[in-house]
Amino acid sequence: MSNGIQKPNLEGALGKFNNAKEIFVKAEKSYIKNLNETFKVACASDAYELAFKVLQLIQNEGNNFTKSQVKNKMGMRLLGGFGCKQDIEQARELIEEAKQLGLTSARVWISRYGSKTDFGASEVIRYDFVIEKWFIVKI
Repeated sequence: MSNGIQKPNLEGALGKFNNAKEIFVKAEKSYIKNLNETFKVACASDAYELAFKVLQLIQNEGNNFTKSQVKNKMGMRLLGGFGCKQDIEQARELIEEAKQLGLTSARVWISRYGSKTDFGASEVIRYDFVIEKWFIVKI
């Protein structure tokens, strides 16, 4: 017996949910792709101040791998004073965060330079570790 109240359509709701999830997954993939592209461009830029500001803006975005890459890169720039005032303690914190997020190169850096007073800053400056060249090959 019906009292004039329509029952919720579970199949319709499930269809809407699946459609929304598909749209979300596509948007998330696009977001991560664009975030990674922004990171690459900032790393390759010789406009150090602006690049550092971009890295600050995106340091907590994306997945753990992306976050670890950005935090490690910021740490290297802070060690060398590239685009920012040299700050060894803040660099140490960021590289430690990158290590905690699973970045192998951050773990290696800490094991190599963690006990040094300058935390490897002299190496960053000497070898221009802040400079990255990104090559785009058109096929």
